Amino acid sequence: MGDTTEKFTTIFLADRSKPACFYLLKRSARKKFAPNLFTGFGGKVEEGETPTQGAYRELAEETGLTHIKLKEFGRLIINQKKILYQFSGLYIGEPLVCNEGRVETVPISQLPFLPLIPTAKIFLEAWEQRNWRIKEHFTLLIERENLEDIYSPILSIEALPGLIGK
Repeated sequence: MGDTTEKFTTIFLADRSKPACFYLLKRSARKKFAPNLFTGFGGKVEEGETPTQGAYRELAEETGLTHIKLKEFGRLIINQKKILYQFSGLYIGEPLVCNEGRVETVPISQLPFLPLIPTAKIFLEAWEQRNWRIKEHFTLLIERENLEDIYSPILSIEALPGLIGK
């Protein structure tokens, strides 16, 4: 992957290390990208910042949380052109408010029934297969027919151990 790779962060806040529930963002209906779909918090990594710095910045911007310890545990690479750095953090506290939409507390048993961003759904399923462990890093390589269409058919998914890509 060259310098043209777009970089994003996704932060999944959970209630404990082996989660019973996640705090997920239901994106606003007014959003251009993925309106009304569920996902973690996060966004684009800005020029000059590391993915970890971007994750902390995005979490603070979207929720006001600045005291959460984040751990990168996975990566999602789409068509070798977009890389999403996946972070996990623990949160127990007041209900969260997010300027990007509504935050909902979602039991993991309900994840299959949510309208999730398709690649977030694929990543969460792969993480669940790993029993929600964050110490065993993994990368998913996804090829989809059209990079810009989140509903575009998936052509292939490959799971690799470790954190691949930069």
